[in-house]
Amino acid sequence: MTTLTFATVAVVLYGILGRKGYGRALALGGSTVAGAAVVVGTTAVPTFYAVAIGAAVAVALRVLHRRPGSLPAGESLPPGVPLLLAFLGWSVFVTLMAPQLFDGLPARCDEIGHVSWSRVDQATLVIRCTSALDGPDRLMVIDLNGTVLRMLDDQHTRLDDPVISPDGRSVAYWAADGSGRPGGGGIYVRDIAGTTQPQRLTRDVAGRDADPAWSPDGDSIAFRRRSGENLDVYAMDSDGGDEHRVVGGPAEDEKPLYSPDGRQLMVVSNRTADGQPGDTDDVYLVDVDGGTLKPLGLEAATISTPVWSNR
Repeated sequence: MTTLTFATVAVVLYGILGRKGYGRALALGGSTVAGAAVVVGTTAVPTFYAVAIGAAVAVALRVLHRRPGSLPAGESLPPGVPLLLAFLGWSVFVTLMAPQLFDGLPARCDEIGHVSWSRVDQATLVIRCTSALDGPDRLMVIDLNGTVLRMLDDQHTRLDDPVISPDGRSVAYWAADGSGRPGGGGIYVRDIAGTTQPQRLTRDVAGRDADPAWSPDGDSIAFRRRSGENLDVYAMDSDGGDEHRVVGGPAEDEKPLYSPDGRQLMVVSNRTADGQPGDTDDVYLVDVDGGTLKPLGLEAATISTPVWSNR
């Protein structure tokens, strides 16, 4: 619920309860019913947006239909007004309760930033969804029909990098509240059923931890940490313990991914032969315990998201 929603609902209630002209009440009632119909019918238009449109139409109609003062004594209500008032009450209820009532229906998603597919239940996906209206990020569990089964984290406004665990029971992701300095946040994990609270695994204050990747056995999670201007690759136990750096230095080392046998990490880096930042990206292999990095010799301008074959 946003400030705009509260403001428009307050205007609607004032128009009805103030009894300062049934023209305004009629306009507010009719326009809000139309807005509520949009919400109930598609659930694709954000609730506050529909109510704001209704309030704007109400103001315009009130200007065209001025009728100051309350209803004269003994005069009955115009036909249809009681029904409109009843619909108004319903529309306000829908406005307040739509997120709870219609959470399982497809929701507005202007940008999908990351998708993870469950290896155990291949009908289940987790996506990061962002609204173009500057709303908070959302992590959605959806099926192959696009139906939203549940939201995973409503405590943070910025979410990304969801990845489902090998056993299909948990989701690791990056989250931040968005109120502090840019680039903060940490790695969280939560059960995909949404029955437990999100558990924060990393708490580095100086940097930003992101790009989590599960080991094939689900016992470890690799991730990248931004410290100053460079990126390093870390690993930890799946409960956040035994955190240690695997790849580091002045270059940007990121996007770690475990090999199918769990013995190596694949890392994207812009490092040169002497470990300094370069002008091109390459894919490197390194043992999970660290050591010498082996470049694949791609030397591309940009490498976005490499993956391992599971066969």
